[in-house]
Amino acid sequence: MFKGEAVKCPYCAEEIQLEAIKCKHCGSDLKKIISEERKLKKEKSRFLLKAIVVIIVFVIFIAIIDSLSVETGYNISSSSLGSSKNSPAYMLASIQNNQQTGNVIPSQKMVNKFDMYLNKLVKKCKENSKSRIGDYVVTAQTELKKEGVNLQLSEIISGINKSIPENADNLIGCDEAATAFVVLVSAQ
Repeated sequence: MFKGEAVKCPYCAEEIQLEAIKCKHCGSDLKKIISEERKLKKEKSRFLLKAIVVIIVFVIFIAIIDSLSVETGYNISSSSLGSSKNSPAYMLASIQNNQQTGNVIPSQKMVNKFDMYLNKLVKKCKENSKSRIGDYVVTAQTELKKEGVNLQLSEIISGINKSIPENADNLIGCDEAATAFVVLVSAQ
């Protein structure tokens, strides 16, 4: 609170000093009203101070968490494998979403869908790298476009997944399945 701060007299609405106990304009006694005004200003100041302290503590907390995530390599915003912005599922969903809408940020539902297909292919194929499988899917789309066939990545990964039997027991390479899918679709 600053000395010489002005407030309005509740009786005549003229400005008076905060410390005044009597209005110089209308002569009204202001002791009770001014003491309530002072209490209210003190409460506001305390609240503002508490809010600032909470914000500072929150910023420090976020900075600590961020430094821990850098040290450990764990990204808190991507706690599930399928939603990490570096995951193959996110990358495929991002490419497809960009092709469909021009926006590179996919929905979580789309990321989860790609992650499901990648997980199935990892179980079926002898290829166990989701990144490499994602590369095969993108390559398949490129090859199909050369043949004049426009399919979404989700249609391609679904088709590759369907072309490999459930009991393949890691005998088929995902690259082979992707190549076979491209050949079959191109021939139609």
